[in-house]
Amino acid sequence: MSEKNIEVPQLVGLNGTQYMNNLERYLRTATQHEVQESVAKKRHMEAQREAQECIGAKTKQGLGQLKRVIPAREFHRWIQHHGDAAIWSDKQWLREWDRDNPQFKAC
Repeated sequence: MSEKNIEVPQLVGLNGTQYMNNLERYLRTATQHEVQESVAKKRHMEAQREAQECIGAKTKQGLGQLKRVIPAREFHRWIQHHGDAAIWSDKQWLREWDRDNPQFKAC
């Protein structure tokens, strides 16, 4: 068997440590981006599933018309973000919510 030589490029004039640090940062960022996309996709799928389950329940006696299905995670996240649960009573904010999040609309 002949011995094979593996050629390793020389990093002449480059800081190899900085290159590795940049590579690590790039890989971590790419991985983090994939995780965020996966979480967003999962939330969207959960919202669609809940909307499909409730699509037949457009009205309930004494409650009016079902306009949106808001997952508990989203509901509490927005309360925490705004610091007050009153945002869910604000009609203007709800119109903006419906505009920005059509996947949560029931009809």
